Amino acid sequence: MRRRRVPGGAGVSPTNGGRRARLCRGRRPVLALLLLALSRPALADDSAKEKATRLVREGAGLYSRGEHEAAVARFEEAYATFPSPAILFNLGKAYRGVGKNAAAHRAFSRFLRDDDRTKPARRKEATTALTDLESKVGLVSVTVTIAGSVVSIDGKEVGQAPLREPIAVEPGAHEITANSGDSRARRQIDVAAGSRVSVGLQPAESSDVDGQSRVPPPHEAVTPDEPAASVQIPVENGAPDRPLYKKWWFWGGVGAVVVVAATVIIVNSGGDDVIPIEGTLGTVEF
Repeated sequence: MRRRRVPGGAGVSPTNGGRRARLCRGRRPVLALLLLALSRPALADDSAKEKATRLVREGAGLYSRGEHEAAVARFEEAYATFPSPAILFNLGKAYRGVGKNAAAHRAFSRFLRDDDRTKPARRKEATTALTDLESKVGLVSVTVTIAGSVVSIDGKEVGQAPLREPIAVEPGAHEITANSGDSRARRQIDVAAGSRVSVGLQPAESSDVDGQSRVPPPHEAVTPDEPAASVQIPVENGAPDRPLYKKWWFWGGVGAVVVVAATVIIVNSGGDDVIPIEGTLGTVEF
């Protein structure tokens, strides 16, 4: 078959040109779906932030009217929706308003630890609140022999070992547990206001009712009887199969992914949102 001459260039086969055009049309839906999938996390993140903003505004209004229990519920929901450290400051003040001193201490501690963008005046207020709360709560330092064990106090998970800082609890009796797979450790403690307690836990394999250690069943062996399924990329008749990285549409897709990813990062990292709220809480910087 004769090749059509292109002025100043090499000959182009009509067959190859048509094949490339069909491939280009076939790859467009794939690239479109890829771009849509990359943009969805950013859209979902914006939606969560908007909902959290609304909840923070509602909570601030309730707090200013003295409805602290309702304010706690709003702030907790806001933090669960969009876990910005800034919300922890509001939570700490609301917890203090309802007498939950241990929860307030934990909220202020995490706020100071995680929010490095807050204003100096806000940090000073949170630090002063922590100093006052330490005389009203007990601080428990928990060490566990197995890293990654889930540590709980009174049935509520507080983190994984090793814990970064002591945990504030209300004065009285508490149960400290650590779980790592089938291994578990438990300790009963009694804490006084203003005290510091250290607890060491060594998780051991749990037992059945008869007292015998429970041995987990062995993992099933994976036998190579059946070959793993492979994904085949269709190749048009007459066209030699080439490695994926040598195909033009592969690098076109990679370029599109890089461009969209960079755009999403720029959008999400641009500017801090300052949310003005009414009441005595000031502003929340997400």
